[in-house]
Amino acid sequence: MKKFVSVICCAGLFAAGYWCGQGNLSLTSELQAQADASREGASQDALRKIRLAQDTASDAQSSLENEQLYIPAISGTNSFAVMVGGLNAVQDLERGLGVDPVTFVGLYSGFATEEVAPKLDYDDEGRLTYDGRLVRLYPKTRLRQLRARQEKISTGE
Repeated sequence: MKKFVSVICCAGLFAAGYWCGQGNLSLTSELQAQADASREGASQDALRKIRLAQDTASDAQSSLENEQLYIPAISGTNSFAVMVGGLNAVQDLERGLGVDPVTFVGLYSGFATEEVAPKLDYDDEGRLTYDGRLVRLYPKTRLRQLRARQEKISTGE
C-alpha cells in the first residue's frame, strides 16, 4: 500500500509539472536583463552629459587636427584617438600597422573619409582591405601603450 501511494504521489507531481509546463505557468517570475524594462534609453541628464562630452571631444579633435597630431581615416569624432592625444590613422593604414578600434568600426561601417574610401575593398573571404592589405586592429601591445598614454593624459602627468 505504501508503494502504491508513493507511485500515485509521483505521478501526481509529474502530471502537475507537465500541466504547468504546457500552460506556461510558473511560480517564479521571469528574470529581466534590465531591472526597469519600461524605461527607454538613458535619462535626460545622461543624454545632456553625452552631448557635452561629444562637443568637447569634437573640439579636442579639431585642435589635434590643427596641430597635425590626428589624421583621420573616418568621418566624425573618433573619441579613442582624441583620448590618447591623437593618431595618424591614414599613415597606420598605409603602413599596414593596424588601426584603433573606432577607426576599424568606422571603416567597416562605411564611414571612411574621401581620401581613404577609394583604396578600400574586400578580399575573397569578405574581409576589409586597404590598398590590397588586410585592415586589422592594432596589436595588443600597441593598444596597451595607447591606454597607458590615455591614463597619463587623464591624470595630468
